[in-house]
Amino acid sequence: MVKVINQFIIFCTKRKPYYGFIISAIITVFGFMSEDLCSYISSLFNFGDIITTFFIFVIISVFIIVFDFLLSRNRNKKSVELKELQNKYKGLIVSISKIKVPDKEVVGLIDEVSKLEKNIKSNLKIAKNSVDVRSLEKQLDNLYIKLFGIEGIGQTFRAIMKHQGKLKVCWLLYTDKSENEKDIVIHFLKKVQPDMIPRPILIENPSSLTSIHKTVNTEIFSNEIEELNSLDDDLKLEESDVISDITGGTKLMSGAIIMACMVFPERNMQYVDQDSIELIDVKNV
Repeated sequence: MVKVINQFIIFCTKRKPYYGFIISAIITVFGFMSEDLCSYISSLFNFGDIITTFFIFVIISVFIIVFDFLLSRNRNKKSVELKELQNKYKGLIVSISKIKVPDKEVVGLIDEVSKLEKNIKSNLKIAKNSVDVRSLEKQLDNLYIKLFGIEGIGQTFRAIMKHQGKLKVCWLLYTDKSENEKDIVIHFLKKVQPDMIPRPILIENPSSLTSIHKTVNTEIFSNEIEELNSLDDDLKLEESDVISDITGGTKLMSGAIIMACMVFPERNMQYVDQDSIELIDVKNV
């Protein structure tokens, strides 16, 4: 425990000094708080709103800092603490990020992948394991590597592909700024698994951790699962059948997903390692 605390102090003071500044500022504010000061502030402003805003800021700040610290430790001790995700799931929750690459370029690459996969399947019917098929498969691998490498959205494609074949439902958390990217991911889903159900979920208040948490915890894990099961008796989707990816989107979106999952052992989480592009089972970290 002492070792972890020392690592955290070094992380906040050496590697991410602005985190140390934020923590110091929070401690300073708490230190200067007194009954007289609170009374004086309340005479000038709505003290309740100030306290609420301050504590929300504290919670968000601490959560982001601790989460970033844990990811940093995991990257540094990958062989000991990180385990590759083994299972496939029927349900997947992903957060959509903005991309800098032109939309047409990404869509074109997706279509190229889809066309090549169909070509491989048709060739396999004629001559299984032929030289031509192996050559096409190598081309396909290279295209997927290129697709997964697209900053902002490649990790989402990788997260989806891990569950190809078993995936039945995919929830896409997006904001009004990432609507085009949401459409691109839906296009990708339809190409790689046409029978899968895409469920876009608009995050109307992306700056509110509470609002995003409510969307994940209530709208998806309660309302959406219940609705989908009522529409398809064969689906039989349980919370344990769903895994949430915390790689894409904003830090607040990732934070809200973690908050919605960490207190429920039946809820699963994953993230895409940026170096190896492997899916990591967060439960095993």
